[in-house]
Amino acid sequence: NEEVGASTFTIRLDSQPTADVEIDLSLSGTGADVVSLSPANPITLTSANWDSGVVVSVTPKGDQIDNDQSFNVVTGAAISADGKYSGKNPADVSVTYQDGDVAGITVTPTSITVIEEVGASTFTIKLDSQPTENVTINLSLNGTGGEVVTLSPVNPITLTSGNWQSGVEVSVTPIEDDAIDEDRLFDVVTAPAGSVDVKYNNMNADDVNVTYEDAE
Repeated sequence: NEEVGASTFTIRLDSQPTADVEIDLSLSGTGADVVSLSPANPITLTSANWDSGVVVSVTPKGDQIDNDQSFNVVTGAAISADGKYSGKNPADVSVTYQDGDVAGITVTPTSITVIEEVGASTFTIKLDSQPTENVTINLSLNGTGGEVVTLSPVNPITLTSGNWQSGVEVSVTPIEDDAIDEDRLFDVVTAPAGSVDVKYNNMNADDVNVTYEDAE
């Protein structure tokens, strides 16, 4: 588990060897992307440690991507001058890697007030985990919002591996005029996200409730 830390397993021999026994370890699939192994290759079992064995640590490297996965620690065939152990291949170790990061889209705040004489109000859209590909979100105004405010930046909002934590600040700016408008309630509507990252594709963030007040 990324948030918990290393897990361990032990390799030992069933009898005292007449010569050192060396075993190389490797990681299958994408295991090397997310964990490291220690001690370094080769694992060496001797006449002194054959029964206690060698403890191998599988340590998460730590990232901020939501990517649970399974892979194996692959044990190579033993190398030894002891003919009883040379070529013996111990069982591989199955690893289930649980990532502590969970994909999500956070909008803050989800309610704002825009006053014509005061100027723009803002909200921020950010991701809860680092995406593997860019995430785009289109914004629109429902009701009569488009008559009294504009949104910036222009569509789409793009969240990347570089800005996912800080997010994108969206400005809701009143259209200044001399007309007397009634106060209004409407929403900034967030469309489902588009991304090659399947954890984020089609995820729908909260809309933002807007209270518009005309100072005229």
